[in-house]
Amino acid sequence: MQTLVTDGHLCKICVGCKIAFFTQWSRKSNSRKSTKLIIKSRVHSTNIVTMQLHPVENQSNPLPLKKRAPKFKGLTFQYSPSPDGVDENLLIFFHGLGDTEKPFFQLGQSLKLPQTAIISIKAPHAIPYFDEGTQWYPSFDPLGDLLTKDSPLRLPGLIQTRTILKKFFLEELVGVCGYDLHKMILFGFSQGATTALDLVVHGGVNVNSVVSIAGYLLEETERASIEVGFVQNTNVLIIQGDKDETIPLRVSQERTKYVQSKFGKSHVKAHMVTRKNHAMPTGPGEWRPIMEFFAQNLSRRQVELENVSELYEVK
Repeated sequence: MQTLVTDGHLCKICVGCKIAFFTQWSRKSNSRKSTKLIIKSRVHSTNIVTMQLHPVENQSNPLPLKKRAPKFKGLTFQYSPSPDGVDENLLIFFHGLGDTEKPFFQLGQSLKLPQTAIISIKAPHAIPYFDEGTQWYPSFDPLGDLLTKDSPLRLPGLIQTRTILKKFFLEELVGVCGYDLHKMILFGFSQGATTALDLVVHGGVNVNSVVSIAGYLLEETERASIEVGFVQNTNVLIIQGDKDETIPLRVSQERTKYVQSKFGKSHVKAHMVTRKNHAMPTGPGEWRPIMEFFAQNLSRRQVELENVSELYEVK
């Protein structure tokens, strides 16, 4: 932000976004339709740039800073508003197979992202003989072995979860709480990442972005049609370990190409973590690409400008 004096009146202008506003209004002019702003270059004192300032009308009824806390009978989840009091973004966590929403809720609170509320959802399907951990779709046969893509159980279970989540997102988070889909980021690990990606492509829930930790679209969905409402404008970050025994390197590369074919190659970034197995990121180095992705995709509400009485756009 650069402070300037124009015609004896104090003005501030952001040289990046070209938005200027007066802190003192000239009483010499009776018109607010437009006024001239004369800027002298700091480098060349003879350089004078004349631009037109046009008043920008402030919203008479700005959106509330805080959103209503969600309530939904079909899911178990934990919710926390943004610690800075501005619920502009919503970060939603999908845990891995056999886990619960609790560890990811604590993770979200520890991140303390600006203007970002968090939700951590518990997968809706119980796992036989598990006391607390749940699954997003059936994963084990009666003997306790993992189901494969040839199983007739995985896809119907995922579709059931997709239906519940879509209703939660569209009817509750958007319709009741007032959140914007384009300001939501999904964060999923393994099976939770599969569910998050599926919700966008096959559920048509067009969120801003998805962070996928060692998770990809379910193989069975390759034969399914894309949801009519799906639009290729969601950014995806895939984090994969090169020592992952659950999803070997060759398989992860193939699955990444499939994700790119659905979301668009330009919207999908893949980051390979060396000497990493099938696990969540640990340490600053592994979290750095994720935090950079957050910075690129989180929205920021200019609350301070909403309270400025005289706001002008430079043209």
